[in-house]
Amino acid sequence: MPNDPLPEARKRVRALLLADRIDTSHLEHDGVVSTLPLTYRCGQGYVTLFRYGVAIFTDLTAAEEEDVLGRLQPRLIRPVSPREEETALIEHAADKDDQILPGGPIVLKTITPDHLIIIADALSKSVVLARDEREVTAVFDLV
Repeated sequence: MPNDPLPEARKRVRALLLADRIDTSHLEHDGVVSTLPLTYRCGQGYVTLFRYGVAIFTDLTAAEEEDVLGRLQPRLIRPVSPREEETALIEHAADKDDQILPGGPIVLKTITPDHLIIIADALSKSVVLARDEREVTAVFDLV
């Protein structure tokens, strides 16, 4: 996996829980940087797909996100509605220590694809847990 630092100072990361599962088999893309989880370049950003139904968009435009969502639609198994979503900001600051500021961005000395995959992994688990919490709350409300 390449570890070339990414140039821009701020990046937006958006996590979406799309379905119970995403069929990632035989999903061919140029610019693949990781196969587990599947991560590939898209425009100036990255897309990371988790088989358990989560897509992570890092530094994509709205049009690029919509294009990826359209291409993923036939691969979604049991789509969820409403979709869970979480957004984070990553800030490149070579003069600061790596840290997550309260209510603020994730600050990194260097931003590499490896860093982005780790952040994508954390956000993907967060949106899945948010859905689980909502479903458990609904069951308790019935009881």
